[in-house]
Amino acid sequence: MRIYLDTADTGLWALPEGCPSLHGVTTNPTLIHRAGLPVTLETYRYLVHQAGERRVPELMLQAPRPDPEEISAWLVELLPAAAISRTKLVIKVPCHPGWSPVIHRLRQLDVPILLTGLSSPIQLLWARSVGADYVAPYLGRIEAKGQNPWPLIEACVRLQDSGVKLVAASIRNTETLTRLLALGSYSATLQPSFVEAHVLDEVTLEAIDQFNEDIAQSMAHSPARL
Repeated sequence: MRIYLDTADTGLWALPEGCPSLHGVTTNPTLIHRAGLPVTLETYRYLVHQAGERRVPELMLQAPRPDPEEISAWLVELLPAAAISRTKLVIKVPCHPGWSPVIHRLRQLDVPILLTGLSSPIQLLWARSVGADYVAPYLGRIEAKGQNPWPLIEACVRLQDSGVKLVAASIRNTETLTRLLALGSYSATLQPSFVEAHVLDEVTLEAIDQFNEDIAQSMAHSPARL
């Protein structure tokens, strides 16, 4: 399973030792705002440049408005910048029919598309029909609504063979991440703080402490004859 970091704070675009390699970074207008940046073409150019500087293989940027002309104009600058940075650029679009003109334009431009905020099987089937490359259901948000996200997640995994890859988002605990891994999810997006909190585990640390204690006690004994 590939790991994406879910942040527009470029200072956090790295995984600590003990993690798998970073496959990419995902952002959206909310994350950009939280990073203290405006949602502008200049900011998107900056993020693409930083992806190159930090050797991020893939960068997912969300179209700011359902305006195909605007995103086309932005991509005139962003696609060459991504090529220079050697990072794959994916455009995120809310999973809503009002964004169909943008989806159609991205298909014309042969730009990879992620439909974000997907939360129903009808939306999943629609995503496949419009040629989306990725879908991103928000597990935590779905659960907060009192719904069970796992039938939908299982359906997403099943459809991965047809070309629509699952980018599971809003992951709030290790049990969810473990289950995604077991099901065969293509990828998951994680907050940097979540990764940092779970690189080391109490069970592992307790085992190491026990090893060290036993080594110290064994050294206190007289050498045994071998």
